[in-house]
Amino acid sequence: MKNLIILTIAFVFTAFTVNAQSYKKYDPEFVKGRVDFQVAIGLTPTFIGGTGTMTSPPLAANLDVMVSNRLSLGVYGAHSITETRQKVFVDGLLGQWENTQTEAGIRLGIHFTEIEKFDFYGGPHLGIRHNKVKDMLPGMEQLNIYKGIEPVATRAAFGGFIGARYAAKEKITAFAEIGTGASLVRVGAGFRLFKGKRK
Repeated sequence: MKNLIILTIAFVFTAFTVNAQSYKKYDPEFVKGRVDFQVAIGLTPTFIGGTGTMTSPPLAANLDVMVSNRLSLGVYGAHSITETRQKVFVDGLLGQWENTQTEAGIRLGIHFTEIEKFDFYGGPHLGIRHNKVKDMLPGMEQLNIYKGIEPVATRAAFGGFIGARYAAKEKITAFAEIGTGASLVRVGAGFRLFKGKRK
């Protein structure tokens, strides 16, 4: 997990450095009134401690509005399908699950933009998470009770995120985030819908 995070950060940083020289100079304006739509793909699942195999990679999207030069408010949605490895638990019980997870909610971003073309941010998110868990092996009823796993569950989801985005072009950004939700690490692209104005 640690090596994956380091590799992801190194890859994104290298891509930013190489591409930075090929675009015309401009002011990306990460300011009040700016509206961005972002899409992302997750690199690691969160179900069962992140030890699962991604049957369908975590996909996420969010729409963020800069309500001030330092704060953004947005809505988000995410979806993933994860299959765990077979594992032996207490009393020799063998377990394997497939989890379909869908999450939606709102998120608050606190922005610390200090470097040209970069926006560093983080904050909390609050939403609703729906999980549908399917047994992959027969006779797992007792194990599900022991692990507290329900076939279908909908719960409040509270967590947080930190990230950085880079203005690759005037209306296009690339970003990477670490946080809770459908994936622990996600990378993606953003599209500026409205520019906003600096006071």
